[in-house]
Amino acid sequence: MIAAWNIRGLNESTKQLEVSRFLIRKKLDILGLVETHVKDHKEHSIMSHFPSYDIISNKAQGRIWLFYNPSKVVISNVILHEQLIHCDVWFKATNQAIALTCVYRLNDPSARGALWDKLVEISRTSSTWIVMGGTNVIRALGEREGPNPPAIQDIMAFNACLAKCYLDDMHSMGSDFTWSNKQGSETRTWARLDRVLVNPAWLTQFPASYALSLPPGPSDHSPLVVSLAPDSPIKRRFSFLNAWQSHRYQGLINTAWNIPCYGTPMYQLFYKLRSVKNSLQQLHKESFTNITERVQDFRRQLEYCQKELQADLFSPTLIEREKFLLSQYAKLCKTEVDILF
Repeated sequence: MIAAWNIRGLNESTKQLEVSRFLIRKKLDILGLVETHVKDHKEHSIMSHFPSYDIISNKAQGRIWLFYNPSKVVISNVILHEQLIHCDVWFKATNQAIALTCVYRLNDPSARGALWDKLVEISRTSSTWIVMGGTNVIRALGEREGPNPPAIQDIMAFNACLAKCYLDDMHSMGSDFTWSNKQGSETRTWARLDRVLVNPAWLTQFPASYALSLPPGPSDHSPLVVSLAPDSPIKRRFSFLNAWQSHRYQGLINTAWNIPCYGTPMYQLFYKLRSVKNSLQQLHKESFTNITERVQDFRRQLEYCQKELQADLFSPTLIEREKFLLSQYAKLCKTEVDILF
């Protein structure tokens, strides 16, 4: 499985957890992340949360990261460009090879043409080829809804590039629009700014492949998952959790420690420590039990709301509900991060 997602920043621990969960849930061999905004000196610390994956970065202001599982795939012939990462991929399990390009088209008008020129150059040497990521331009007027009409010249330039490269949209399912500005109903804009493109050789080798556009969750872009053809629970010992400090932590400690007890000094110390432990465990049970399930439940509610928005793009009720669910989801994710990290 391979995927691409405009994550809109990977510096926050909640986003890192989101990506980690996405990698595991979809069992991805490769994930192209765009707009990571990660500086070079932070790469190592962030990658420590993804022990099964290596990355390739184009180093261009932290725009593109290509995650890959070295136990599943072999990456070679890497090309780095300001707006793309291109490589050859060999899948060990199936002995299949493809050419993969992860793109992020810059909004700078002076740089846009450079991406199209590079894709045309790559097309001359790529056989079974897939292009994924943020093209940040639509192909037809029906791929955008909302105020401010698109620039026709951008659409024409994009389609001209695709014609030269013999690229076309992969069969897709899910959301018609992959991006929204998440504003109110009066100024809400929807567009298909992310896509999966393939050439004829790809369709010959993978005729049943398809791209699934998923609800965006905490990002404003939908992740795109391409299909080509239960973890064991971790036992944890009692340990201090940072999240407790924001939930009546100090008062519980004081109350538990000051419970009267009698006996030798050693017994009194043991009794007080046990009382503190019992109080913290009770706090955890009341406020943090099944936090992952609660996060996932809010995620499902958020995704359902976002799917409903696809059918009623400017509904004030749905837009307000999306804002509420995003806020609650972010709070629960922060609590989960405090527990897990």
